[in-house]
Amino acid sequence: MLLQIVLPASSLLPKTRFLFEKPFRACTGIIDFCYYCPVCFVKVETRHINECLNCNETVNLDLYKSGNFFITLPLTAQLRDMFENSNISQLISHRFQRSKTNTRNIEDIYDGSVYNEAVGSKDASHISLTWNTDGVPVFQSSNYSMWPIQCVINELPPHLRRKHVLIAGLWFGVNKPNFNSFLKPFIDECNSLKSMGFTWFTNTKKTCTTFVTTLVCAVDSVARCMLQGIKQFNGEYGCSWCLHPGQQVEKGSGTVRVYDSKVYDKRTHSGLISHAQDTLTGGSCFGVLYASPLLLLKHFDIVCGFSVDYLHCVLLGVTRALGCLWLESEHHNEPYYIGRQITAIDERLMSIRPPASITRAPRSIKLRRYWKASEWRNWLHIYSVICLQGILKPAYFKHFLLLVCAVEILRGFSISVDDLNAAEQMLHLFVYEFASLYGLPNMSYNVHQLSHLSDTVRQWGPLWTTSTFPFESGNGLLMKLFHGTRGLPLQVSRKFIIFRNLPILAYKYISRDSDEIYKFFTNLLEIYSPVQKALRVAEDVVLLGQYVYRPLTFEERTALDGICTSTLTRSVYSYSRAVVKGYLINAEKSCNQRRRNNSCIWLKNQVCGTVENLVVIDDHPYVLFRQLVIGREFICHKQAAIVTRSIRIVTRVSGELMASHVKNFENPCIFINNKRIFSKPLVAVICAREEGD
Repeated sequence: MLLQIVLPASSLLPKTRFLFEKPFRACTGIIDFCYYCPVCFVKVETRHINECLNCNETVNLDLYKSGNFFITLPLTAQLRDMFENSNISQLISHRFQRSKTNTRNIEDIYDGSVYNEAVGSKDASHISLTWNTDGVPVFQSSNYSMWPIQCVINELPPHLRRKHVLIAGLWFGVNKPNFNSFLKPFIDECNSLKSMGFTWFTNTKKTCTTFVTTLVCAVDSVARCMLQGIKQFNGEYGCSWCLHPGQQVEKGSGTVRVYDSKVYDKRTHSGLISHAQDTLTGGSCFGVLYASPLLLLKHFDIVCGFSVDYLHCVLLGVTRALGCLWLESEHHNEPYYIGRQITAIDERLMSIRPPASITRAPRSIKLRRYWKASEWRNWLHIYSVICLQGILKPAYFKHFLLLVCAVEILRGFSISVDDLNAAEQMLHLFVYEFASLYGLPNMSYNVHQLSHLSDTVRQWGPLWTTSTFPFESGNGLLMKLFHGTRGLPLQVSRKFIIFRNLPILAYKYISRDSDEIYKFFTNLLEIYSPVQKALRVAEDVVLLGQYVYRPLTFEERTALDGICTSTLTRSVYSYSRAVVKGYLINAEKSCNQRRRNNSCIWLKNQVCGTVENLVVIDDHPYVLFRQLVIGREFICHKQAAIVTRSIRIVTRVSGELMASHVKNFENPCIFINNKRIFSKPLVAVICAREEGD
């Protein structure tokens, strides 16, 4: 009715919601409703039941109206839509076309040992999935939650994986899912996709078949234990990857289970099956409570198929816990307590002006309880080393650097065997020394998981390949897809289908020749308002704002002479802002924001500088900058392999103007030059974050 009122009578747009959603239904298949008994949670066939055949309880309910159902969105239909109506079928060849920095190094999930065993030798007709499920609180005033099953295609280029998240199921309710019921449709479909694949048609109507392997599950520790069928981490033998029993110790007014640094036998797929069989005679066996339904998933390893979750283990786990130990007043008598210097830490932290690629500017350490995972990531890899040096006692600071340097290696883009082994040794030393520095009661399961972190990299590639950041972002998107409290499951599933299929339908129906229509549509999908004045001068270079046509100064001509491949003209088009390889660059004079600075850049051959201007000569963009002469690493204990590779000391700020072609740009940087706080200027190189925020 509202559409009929708003739209003019002559409009060609659909007048009802049914007609509006019809094209999306046609290209996505059916949303399946699966009903379950409200008493035993076992899946039943129909929405109307009088008595449950499993528990023999009298139910006599309409299970749809009572909310005892979950939704499945068939992966086959979603994948077929993507392959037929977009360029995904070409993009999945990325693993064959990528250019490695070093052929022997670990640079993506394809270099992991488990991936290679399962998919490595197969052609482009085989793809694999990383999947996740986690509870998302829907309302602040109730315990109603949503559990989506999300999947990403590993064969897509890294920056596109998080943009093409699939949803296979949605569970809603006040209780956690019964995974035997919730996972059954997902497992059945994954097994079918593994053995039979799905068929789709190319633009030339050629029939193709693609096979799908459900390879790795990236979840937090709470969901992982339920999926594996083992005790939670606060129970005996609660580790997902080894047979460490843990021990119960006193902490405060209660007790906690802690994990010392002793090394125990690792769990295996066959061993966990054997332990699950032993539970049939009663009780648990080495922490195994029941046979997980995932044992029915073909070619899925119930132990190695789970990765250590970098987001929850390292960032929201160990890093946040250390922050609490250092700063919470309850630890004021401990030698590691630095809460009295919180003002000095804050002064250092708030003086840092990161570039726009770091989506969240630094917030006061006093507000750490509200920090998101991405803020703890920035703290761990950039801010903490700068803010804590000279404040945290040397023994504790050096111990913390073991974690910083090890994780920096393990989330890198090219990890050598030597670097991987060095990171593993640093993490083992970090775990070994933790109890003597912070006390056995603080040896949490998150600290113990660090001893398995390097195995995750060997099996699945750098930490960013199995990070849960994309899935947490997906959860945030789902939270925006409903309004009100009625019919929540249908609201979310219908709007997700529309949201996901808009780009697919646009690719299929909107001609690239219709520039105005295509531009209008792409602007609608943008989160932020599009820039009005922008000029693309290369594939990955967009100049922003109004240009100034002006003559070159003598200093600029000197800098460009020998760099510019064309004959230098008397006047050039000058810009102060640009987006290069996805990063915003500003001329230093135009960086008038108090919290941001986009003028510091890192170029090839380890050249660093602050941008003065961007000029275009014969359609070639050049950057003019003042060089920052880079010296040694900010922290360097070579005997312990503790080196802050991304944070360097600036030995000299050159007054000479230099020039370079914009194609030589590699990364944005943070330039810290506050002599009142730091004795020497510093530069922190910001590496790309493929996992997103």
